[in-house]
Amino acid sequence: MAQQMTLLDYSVEEVIPHGPSKRMIHEILWHDPESGAIGVYTASPSDVADHFGVFRGADQIETLAQASVVPLLAYNESRKMNLSFQAYFEQFVILGAGVGKGVIHDYIKEGQRFVIMGKITFYRFRQMLVDGRIYKAPKSIDLHRYFSSYKEEQFNKLKLSSEFTLVSEFKGLVGRAIRREKLR
Repeated sequence: MAQQMTLLDYSVEEVIPHGPSKRMIHEILWHDPESGAIGVYTASPSDVADHFGVFRGADQIETLAQASVVPLLAYNESRKMNLSFQAYFEQFVILGAGVGKGVIHDYIKEGQRFVIMGKITFYRFRQMLVDGRIYKAPKSIDLHRYFSSYKEEQFNKLKLSSEFTLVSEFKGLVGRAIRREKLR
């Protein structure tokens, strides 16, 4: 029996349609279609420009959406419809529809690498809710190695080892796929 493909089998450009200047994910590190996904990003000079040298809380929400709701919803929906990501995004756009609660514990500065965890809490008919956390990742950790044996049980706790620093927590981030013609 062939193993099911995951988001790790695709490039970020395929699963996140945001143009290169608005893409805030470098790579998906872990994915379980029923549970969620983990991505990684490093804050760039343009990300912190004109904002005191820190990565804004609003950008953290966007990063969580790009690491979770967008690719997870596209993955699940395109599989149901038997479409490629490209064909799916030609028909649908995934938009933010709300966030319940967010708490910022720490800050991200230019050049800091961070891990974004998005756990599915609800998914039905082109709508998905996720809870998520963002952690600063130490440069000394090989993230590919760290997440290569990561299990769903670990992910469900949304916790990482003490070497990572909790930056923010979000509850109830909502994304919804709508047909492109509704935007016209």
